[in-house]
Amino acid sequence: MSKKETTTETPPPTVMPQMPERMAAFLTEKAKRLQTKFPGKPIMEKMIKLSNGQDVPHCEDGPARKWAGDEACPEGHEAYYIRGQLVPEKVVMRPETLTIQEIKEEKNAEVRRIMRERFGECRYLQETGAKVIDADFESARKGAANRVLMKDDENQLWLVGTDGSTGRTYYMRVQDRIKTCREAHESLFGFPESVILAKS
Repeated sequence: MSKKETTTETPPPTVMPQMPERMAAFLTEKAKRLQTKFPGKPIMEKMIKLSNGQDVPHCEDGPARKWAGDEACPEGHEAYYIRGQLVPEKVVMRPETLTIQEIKEEKNAEVRRIMRERFGECRYLQETGAKVIDADFESARKGAANRVLMKDDENQLWLVGTDGSTGRTYYMRVQDRIKTCREAHESLFGFPESVILAKS
């Protein structure tokens, strides 16, 4: 009998704007096609529910799917997924051993994004020499920490900020037209920064 676990989707280490529903649906359908890599029904599945309501395979510390053994592989088959995307075993089990070169050479954009996420955005930005575009404080909030707008090696912009109460650092992808940290913050939330901070 197939063992199936379903959990609520947990946010990834990198905090990013919500994925458009059409893109999420596309990735979900792609994941369904990829599951035919091994024949038969999996004997184990670990699933999460995406924001569009779709259940997809996902596990951050082991295989998300397992198949029974056969003559070619008596010990069975395993497949590794992050939020429905099939990824190499190393990305899940040994992300600390990934290299910048491996990430850059990955042709699949979604797999490459996950590799960066697992590698660590802070480490990636440091090791690829990301450029600082702007830096400031959130002056409207007491105890606010520094924040920085950075451009990575793919010319993507990231707002890097620290939560003053928890100390957690967030890496948020923003639009390429952004010039300042304030613009970046307001583009993410859709309100003037003074209003955002007054409500926080």
